[in-house]
Amino acid sequence: MGVLESRRYALLAAATALYILAVLVNAGIIDVLYTLPDYITEPRRAPTPYYLVLSSYSLAPFTSRIDGHALEETLRRLTGVEKVVYEVLALVEYHGTDIVVRGVRGEDLVIVAGSYKVLGRPFDDHCIGCVWPGSALARELGLHRGDVIVVYSPFTRSDYALRVEGVLHASGPLSYELVTNPATAMAIRGLGPGSTSIAIVFLDSLEGFERAVRLLGLPAAEKSMVGRALLALRSHGGGVSASAYESYTSMLLSRVGLSRSLLLALQAAVTLLLGLGFYTLGQSLVLGSSEELELLHELGLPLRSARACITALALAHYAAAGLAAAAAAWRILPGVRLGILHYRVGLVPDASILAASLALGAAMLAAGVWMVKPDGRA
Repeated sequence: MGVLESRRYALLAAATALYILAVLVNAGIIDVLYTLPDYITEPRRAPTPYYLVLSSYSLAPFTSRIDGHALEETLRRLTGVEKVVYEVLALVEYHGTDIVVRGVRGEDLVIVAGSYKVLGRPFDDHCIGCVWPGSALARELGLHRGDVIVVYSPFTRSDYALRVEGVLHASGPLSYELVTNPATAMAIRGLGPGSTSIAIVFLDSLEGFERAVRLLGLPAAEKSMVGRALLALRSHGGGVSASAYESYTSMLLSRVGLSRSLLLALQAAVTLLLGLGFYTLGQSLVLGSSEELELLHELGLPLRSARACITALALAHYAAAGLAAAAAAWRILPGVRLGILHYRVGLVPDASILAASLALGAAMLAAGVWMVKPDGRA
């Protein structure tokens, strides 16, 4: 019987699986683009859970530039500062590909990288022009100790000859970077004395964190943030103050040039466009069974009851396929690595987006069944 024809419902199940996978992959890519700066700047072994990652207002941490001297003057008025870690980040071109250079002091390397091991010459703060590529980057580019590479800095429009002194084995972003000392990174970045890209301020307590938030001029609505924040700072004369943000998740412009609300709107638009297809599928289930529905109607079965049967069958197939696709996505997507600037970041499925997508698709499917008549009229 056409109403129960399995091929139509198999098509519905296949479309549902593709829909869920497409939505979750799209959401995962958008999330990676938005959170990449956090991935890059997050300390891997923080000495205290209360810290602020400070950068200038820019599209990415490797284009940030802040006045370290001004920041130090501001922090002198603050009690409870346990440590401040300064990092210099820059982009360089090497054989047609972009690579992130990170300059960090040797004593701070364990905070930035977490557990690590250097194969070759130990990390040296005073070795100008020396680099220690991360193990993943070294493997990808075929770099070994003793190699000399020539990179181009778009910041200074100059070439730099860098000597590979060893390979840094660490997890996280440093595995995909050229790691060096601050002096070398500052030369590549074109920064003067006292300038840096980011500063991580570690506080001794939650109270100290809240005092730092107030001192840096963060709006009152944002003072409830716990643990850490990514703040855009600007120099004002001899001091530093935080720009006002509408919310922590928005923070003016995203580090990729879009506001978070716009990214969410983009995600919603893509999901809606994909979900609209289920309206057409719902209609096809009715139109494909038009002759049988007319016959059942003549035999005394109300058309409403027939629609309810089609809706129930359609939603059952939809739910089963959707949940199966979601289960597969949760197992597969974290292993899918998105490559950006040699970083390999896994896609993380979002449960809230999954729930909203399933609800949207179900609503569109049911609407398609109920909004069309068997003769094809809406």
